[in-house]
Amino acid sequence: MGQDAYDRVSGGSQDNANVYRTPQGNWRSVTPTGDGMGQEIDPSDLGVLYGSYQNGTVIREVNGAGTGITQAINTLSSNVDGSGNGEWLTPYLLDPNNPNTIYIGYKRIYKSTNRGNSWQAISPNFSGNNMQALTVAPSNSNYIYALYGGAFYAGDILGDFNNGSANKKFYATSNGGTTWNTYNFPGSRGSFHIAVDPIDPLVVYLGIHGYVAGEKVYKSINGGQTWTNISGTLPNGPTVAIVALKGGAAGALFVGTDSGVYYKDDTMSDWIEYGALPHVHVSSLVINYCSKTIFAGTHGRSAFYAPLPAGVTSSCVTYCEPTLSTTTVNQKYTTVQILDSNNNVVFTNDTSGNTAVYQQYLDQNITLQKGKTYTLNLTANNLTANSHGAAYLDYNSNTSWADANELIGSFQQTSTASNVTKSITFTVPLTASSLPGRLRVRVLEQGQNIPDACLLNGGQDGIHKITKCFL
Repeated sequence: MGQDAYDRVSGGSQDNANVYRTPQGNWRSVTPTGDGMGQEIDPSDLGVLYGSYQNGTVIREVNGAGTGITQAINTLSSNVDGSGNGEWLTPYLLDPNNPNTIYIGYKRIYKSTNRGNSWQAISPNFSGNNMQALTVAPSNSNYIYALYGGAFYAGDILGDFNNGSANKKFYATSNGGTTWNTYNFPGSRGSFHIAVDPIDPLVVYLGIHGYVAGEKVYKSINGGQTWTNISGTLPNGPTVAIVALKGGAAGALFVGTDSGVYYKDDTMSDWIEYGALPHVHVSSLVINYCSKTIFAGTHGRSAFYAPLPAGVTSSCVTYCEPTLSTTTVNQKYTTVQILDSNNNVVFTNDTSGNTAVYQQYLDQNITLQKGKTYTLNLTANNLTANSHGAAYLDYNSNTSWADANELIGSFQQTSTASNVTKSITFTVPLTASSLPGRLRVRVLEQGQNIPDACLLNGGQDGIHKITKCFL
């Protein structure tokens, strides 16, 4: 789930790899493999995706180019762990506090701080069993939790676990993996899902599989040392997804079951069914805090979404708002235009009849093609000497214009002139993201330097324009 306004959703399909929903509303296959298992979307760089397939192979895609990142673990572990050696559904995740950091659970837990380019083991070999769930506390990444819930059989992901395993264990560290504690596992069945309170890293929840009445959800307030059954009257079926809500009521929790989605928080004595869902197996739950939406992935009936409870604050990954001068100036530019290499008009915005001082144009879509060359024309009715202008295009869609080559052009006006057109020619890189990236144009009256995309660095800001591009 991407943390942006586009509700970019990902999912796994049987025998047809991982699929992602683009901001334009289309679905596309990513990291072509067999079964699509687990997906991650980098919230800090919208062009970075991850997908896995059976038994622990993870592929990273950067702006359309895929790279296997778990084979290095095979070498590191002498092929004890790594691609092909994990659980059928091998758990991995991005660090909630630093998306460059990735964790994955095999017989050991491994950590990468550079998006999977290299790895290190941060745990011992846990009794020779592959991990079946893994998570990191949102409030403190030193708190990491993992579990082995018992023997896994075909079909277990939808229903039951063997209840006779003597090796079911819950593993916890509070120092990033330097030392680990091993605790008993609650209930008589296994689990694939751990959730951690967004504020207190010691408050942990488990969703339990199986058909034992009253064994559905357990809570620990001491990092897994002891557990309390909070199943209430949840229906007698597997609890196969669980997520704690940030920014809502204390103890707010969603669970996905064979019968849909249920919700409870500390103000409530029992669970309530949440949203108008069919009574279907819900295998995953994810929250987009930007759109304030919860998504439910199902087995066989696609994905559904519903609004979060009232009171949750939106937190979007957004572009900076440019600082403006306190001295107002008249509008200078009357036309902003983009032409392709054949001089066909791709985009134009004529504001000659507008006397606004500052201009900001949002969500005006431009479709630009990778590898193609374009010309950006800026026409001014009057441009004073020593004015500076610049244009930025966020090629990798990471909500920043600070990356290499994203300053696509700049100019300086040496003398005052009327009816001036300034042209900037640029080529969209083949590696550009297919996700939306914004174009920003800034001109400073009597400025001393190339205008920054965000900051006011001298002079008076005569114009800023923001446009959404699909590359």
